[in-house]
Amino acid sequence: MPAPLSVIAAARRSNVPAENIRRAIERAGAKGAVAPAASLFEAYAAGGCSLVISVLSDNQNRAVAEVKNVVNNKFGKGGAKMAEPGSVTYLYERRGRVAMPAGGGWDEDGMLEAA
Repeated sequence: MPAPLSVIAAARRSNVPAENIRRAIERAGAKGAVAPAASLFEAYAAGGCSLVISVLSDNQNRAVAEVKNVVNNKFGKGGAKMAEPGSVTYLYERRGRVAMPAGGGWDEDGMLEAA
């Protein structure tokens, strides 16, 4: 099943109202539609573990809010906090990219082995 059709089917299974699905399709196909943009966030988790978080979103304000929410509320209990730009990325060098097909039934070990 092509990706757009599978997303629509998943939305219907989740009882998303048909009007919401229709509006989302119209927004995506509109001439003035906003193209998704990538953002890079840096954080420190418990024990000083550094995190580089890459996000692709059509709404940067929402992406920033969601990443901060996850870091502060989910990881924050262990001492995680957002870091200043450049304070984590200087530790790393980009070597490649691993892309996994959606819905492949990947578990954590399988993803690490594929990488």
